[in-house]
Amino acid sequence: MLSVPGVKFVILPQGTNDIEHPAANDLPDQAVSPEQVISGLKQLIARAHAHHVKIFGDTLLPGEGAIAYTAEGKVKSKAVNDWIRTSKAFDGVIDFEAVVRDPDHPTRLRPEYAPAFPIGQEMANQTLRRFVRISVGGKRVRIRGGLK
Repeated sequence: MLSVPGVKFVILPQGTNDIEHPAANDLPDQAVSPEQVISGLKQLIARAHAHHVKIFGDTLLPGEGAIAYTAEGKVKSKAVNDWIRTSKAFDGVIDFEAVVRDPDHPTRLRPEYAPAFPIGQEMANQTLRRFVRISVGGKRVRIRGGLK
């Protein structure tokens, strides 16, 4: 993405699969620590800044109820989210987790996003796209992909 002409900023949705993949696929030897995820984020931040591109971090989403959810993964995700929110390493933070978490059960997605994929997932994607537009000053933002 950094080699695409005209890129001004990047929204970085990274970390969830790093944490969940080993648990979901019974691959404990591929488990990563929050520090390893954060180290990877720092590398991506440095690359973006080297290309004079602003980079926005986004928080990892609540995972309880997902196939890959584990208590250990929850702790790892919280540590990564805490770093994303407080480190000031990014040019800005888009707190997707705060937008889509269930206020009555913060380790889960809001009920309207959790029913079934792809319907719940698409509803969450639409909400996140609206949230990003608001977060970057109301400017129209093109977002490719979404929650995966």
